[in-house]
Amino acid sequence: MNELVARNDPWSRVRLSSVITGIVAYARMGTDMGMHQEPPLVTGKHHGSWYLAGLFWSLWAVASSLADGLTLPKPDMQINPSGPPEWHQHPGGEGFPAWRDDIAPGAPAIGFQTDMTFPNETIAVLGDGLAGAEFVLWAEGLLMSVPALRSAKDRAQIVVPTTVSKSTSSVSRQVPKSVMLLWPGNSKGYGYPVRLNAPTVFWVWPGKKWTADADRTLRIFGKSLSLPGREPLVVARRDNEPPLPLKIVAKTAYEVKAELPEGYAPGDYQVWVHNGTGGILGWSEPGSLRVAPNPYMTDAQFAAATERGRIAMATEPRAVAARYDAKAERIVVDLTSGATFAFPPALVQGLCDASPEDLAEIELSPSGFGLHWPRLDEDYRVSGLMNGIFGTAKWLAARAGRGASAAKAAAARANGAKGGRPRKAG
Repeated sequence: MNELVARNDPWSRVRLSSVITGIVAYARMGTDMGMHQEPPLVTGKHHGSWYLAGLFWSLWAVASSLADGLTLPKPDMQINPSGPPEWHQHPGGEGFPAWRDDIAPGAPAIGFQTDMTFPNETIAVLGDGLAGAEFVLWAEGLLMSVPALRSAKDRAQIVVPTTVSKSTSSVSRQVPKSVMLLWPGNSKGYGYPVRLNAPTVFWVWPGKKWTADADRTLRIFGKSLSLPGREPLVVARRDNEPPLPLKIVAKTAYEVKAELPEGYAPGDYQVWVHNGTGGILGWSEPGSLRVAPNPYMTDAQFAAATERGRIAMATEPRAVAARYDAKAERIVVDLTSGATFAFPPALVQGLCDASPEDLAEIELSPSGFGLHWPRLDEDYRVSGLMNGIFGTAKWLAARAGRGASAAKAAAARANGAKGGRPRKAG
């Protein structure tokens, strides 16, 4: 503590008053309860009143802004994850303290903190070297020293003040509900700060959209996406192109609905949210969005397909009835033209080994272009069957090979019965 005072640390005056009032409260409690016990928040009328009085006076002492000229470690994070600072506006961010790039050796460190914490609410932090640590809190131009309610080597608790006033003025300012920075400090100096209430994007839904989608709405889920009394921003960016501002249609702390503009191009986008506070520190990390080209037909493509269908209906053979003639072992198909077409199922892939019962159950497609055997899960086009297309090319080739081999085998057996091939004349 003497070292801090000797260095003219801006905390010195408020820290001393905090320590003195805290010591008075703890000493009074220690007299009644025994110093080996950790004082509870409320332990009856007598003890609780001394503790709360000490806590109140400590908070009153620190709820004043720090002197100008305090230099603090720069946030150890990618301050603007979306690119150069000039690419878009950064609402808020008043009165950042002077930054420095290094931290003092032996300074405390915060590894985890509870988030979405507003004035008069408690922040719990986990880290290292936090025993006896005090904290500096920044919130939209206000820089204040905040003592710990309690602390240990790896943890601490603090309460965010509701108001802050200049030591040279009686004018008080409300501590805003905004992005905040929290630095841990001890007699050796300050550690890196952590961000509080910064927007965090969990995911963007849907993660994939089509350029022709009538609904251009995106739903962005996360936390601290919108803060009370603030207007968030949502932007989408493809590659290194300029950012694309999106229209906000609904907002809560945990979900923002935004609308893509008309004519947005296909590609891979990154989507950021700014909750309207914190300036350059108020941006989230990006979520992902993929926009795919239109998968649907254009009007011209649809018209061409309709014309092809009309021609097919007028020229291609279509069935009006189909049945299996078990006696003749033929599939018989009656056509719209009045003609009848028949073929043996033994020649057709998927039908050649089927039972008469399976072959007898035949369904026609609505257009009459196709035949379907539901028990066999086989489909054939009428025009293909009439053109002798009875299976895949591979199946037909294999079947032709088996036929040739059988013929050769029969010829070989006949020649063998005759004594084999005649000897060549020498």
